[in-house]
Amino acid sequence: MLPGPNEVREVCLDPDNGLFVEARSRSVFIDSSTIEPATAKELSAALATRNSNALFIDAPVSGGVPGAVNRTLTFMAGCSEETLSPLESLFMCMGKRAISCGDVGSGQVAKVCNNLILGISMTAVSFAENRLRLGSNVACQKAGNGGATVDGYRKLFLGPLLVIGHVPSGTERHGKRSVIKRL
Repeated sequence: MLPGPNEVREVCLDPDNGLFVEARSRSVFIDSSTIEPATAKELSAALATRNSNALFIDAPVSGGVPGAVNRTLTFMAGCSEETLSPLESLFMCMGKRAISCGDVGSGQVAKVCNNLILGISMTAVSFAENRLRLGSNVACQKAGNGGATVDGYRKLFLGPLLVIGHVPSGTERHGKRSVIKRL
């Protein structure tokens, strides 16, 4: 996994010592970075021009640092089920699931959808917690003070969160992204 598309391009396409320079027939290159679907397609096409029997798979992950440490990552692979099946044991060394998402670039699309769903859920839970702390209605308080949805989700995934602020992501640890603030 690399921080972004420029780094992935450099590692794969560098004319002197990029990974694709010496691609052999039936080589499989799996990139688990989170990059744009168009970049994944670009890299796949570049590999195909060097060796038509080599394969590029975009396989970003879900699970973050805890998933990596505990080997519970989920891989969203931009390849067919037939392509994924013989590679599954490789993915299981680092995670618990590998899902075929379709053609090259589809793993990146699935990752974006996953992040959007998580972001929307985190926003809703933060809003609910904020309303609870500000003295909202009794139904909302009961849902948040022991209801399986709000309270369980918060405890499981978010910890004590409240308002907009900064939380560094896996690749952005220098204050560029503003999401939510840990208390």
